Amino acid sequence: MPPNGQDAERSEPVRYLAMGDSYTIGTGASGPDAAFPSRLRWRLEECVGRTVEVVNPAVDGYTTADVVRDQLPVLERVRPDLISVLVGANDVARGYSLDDYQRGMRTIYAAVARAVDAPAGVLAVSMPDWSVTPAARGFGPPDELRTRIETCNAIAQVEARARGFLWADVSGVSRALGRQGLSGDGLHPDDRQYEAWTEAIWSAVGTRWADGLRARSAPPDRRSVAFGEQGRKLSYGGYLRLPELLSLQTPRTAQHDELLFIVVHQAYELWFRLVLHELEGARGAMQAGDVYAAQRYLRRVAAVERLLVEQVDVLDTMAPQDFLAFRSELAPASGFQSVQFREIEFISGLRDPAYLDRLEGTDEELERLRSRLQEPTLWDAFQELLGSQGSPRLVDLFWDRARYGELFEVSERLLEHDQAFGLWRARHVQMVERQIGSKTGTGGSTGVEYLRTTLPKRFFPDLWQVRSELELPDRG
Repeated sequence: MPPNGQDAERSEPVRYLAMGDSYTIGTGASGPDAAFPSRLRWRLEECVGRTVEVVNPAVDGYTTADVVRDQLPVLERVRPDLISVLVGANDVARGYSLDDYQRGMRTIYAAVARAVDAPAGVLAVSMPDWSVTPAARGFGPPDELRTRIETCNAIAQVEARARGFLWADVSGVSRALGRQGLSGDGLHPDDRQYEAWTEAIWSAVGTRWADGLRARSAPPDRRSVAFGEQGRKLSYGGYLRLPELLSLQTPRTAQHDELLFIVVHQAYELWFRLVLHELEGARGAMQAGDVYAAQRYLRRVAAVERLLVEQVDVLDTMAPQDFLAFRSELAPASGFQSVQFREIEFISGLRDPAYLDRLEGTDEELERLRSRLQEPTLWDAFQELLGSQGSPRLVDLFWDRARYGELFEVSERLLEHDQAFGLWRARHVQMVERQIGSKTGTGGSTGVEYLRTTLPKRFFPDLWQVRSELELPDRG
């Protein structure tokens, strides 16, 4: 008998459409199976237990306009379950305007969004930073080329996130490998770099991509047509994956307050994830000149950070002797090891490469931090935004509000992020001292003594310094 229901659906191969240019084909690799779409296919098959068929209509030298003309029609023919889009390097190489690039990406993304059941089925991939390659010498000064690549990536990221697509950035990986990961043509990646891309993509979004596929592969009577409607099968707990979430609190002792400790710190990490998401959005918006979006994302960041400060009050309800009852079980784990916390610092401009030498993290965690060290910071993006408006001095933003009002507001939102994070540091030091006094940390640090050294840290010192330079204008 032919299979039916879920078995029939699972017997159908997953159709994965990879759209783009030479980077999607895998030019420079040892063969088609070494291209990143093929490498992603293997991971998907292992993760979801289904056959994945890759359709790769990408063509060397294609621009966004070429993809619109020749690859968008493939959507109707293939009817893909998953789609990846990586295009733009040839737009940059040929000197196409940013407006043309944005229009092309919007057209591609709009068509792609209509072609899949859910936005999480679409993977938008950044351009690599090919300004570091020998072949880039013929396309202008490397710094200018890199800025143009980063700006196009920021545009693509903003457009992708606006549609709910997954976003993966490979520019940091390509920059870190530089010439060491290139094929013989001096431009395209070799097998090692394509594998590094795949690892970066999978680490960033692979699980969510696969999870979205599994959700869409559920039998029809378990799919949701509308959230919350009476009689529909999707439940509140199913949507939020509460059974899995609530199974992750596993105290190591029978002490009552250990659950409190775990829940508060897991909640911190969830909020850190959102903060990173919003900071990436704000950075991309500034690079794309979208002042409104930048302000909105940064305002949300500060709101979350104020919540982080208030969350310390919950830990303060734990008596020191109750914490001491299970504290020894935590060693050598330490908040110092929070990778997302460091990512927030790195993207905000506080970069400490030496931290990687002190972190005993996984390879994936270390790679994430290395990528953050290579990425533009929020301040870099703000400087780009100022440059697009004539490069005014910071002090001009305060006095010429009619001309620079929007830029002033962005600077204030950046400062709010800096201030709110500083308040959290201070409140955290108080809480730790209340709990353990002058004891060393569980990870071997000097505890409160070390934490106090972090209090003067600032993400944007220039935004603090400019306040010292403000003088009333001479009206004489």
